[in-house]
Amino acid sequence: MVKIICFLCLLLVSVNLCESFPGQLCAHSCIPTPGSYRCECREGFSLMSDGRSCQQDIFQDRCKTNNPCAHKCYDTGTAIECSCNPGYQLGIDETSCV
Repeated sequence: MVKIICFLCLLLVSVNLCESFPGQLCAHSCIPTPGSYRCECREGFSLMSDGRSCQQDIFQDRCKTNNPCAHKCYDTGTAIECSCNPGYQLGIDETSCV
């Protein structure tokens, strides 16, 4: 009878595993959940199938980090292409709008 009561007591105690094992459960960020945790990765990284490791994304939208365009920027994966808002034309440098 005592063993059952102690077992139930342990189930009711909420343990933050992220705080209990800092830096050991997840490669980037550990998010506590009821009775467990989940891992998240920083921007530009994806969570691996093990649910803990992070891998840098192969394709990153370069327009978000280094936008050379005056108006609109499109990252095609192989190049950055610029376009202009209505009423403007792409300049000779292919980044400015005139």
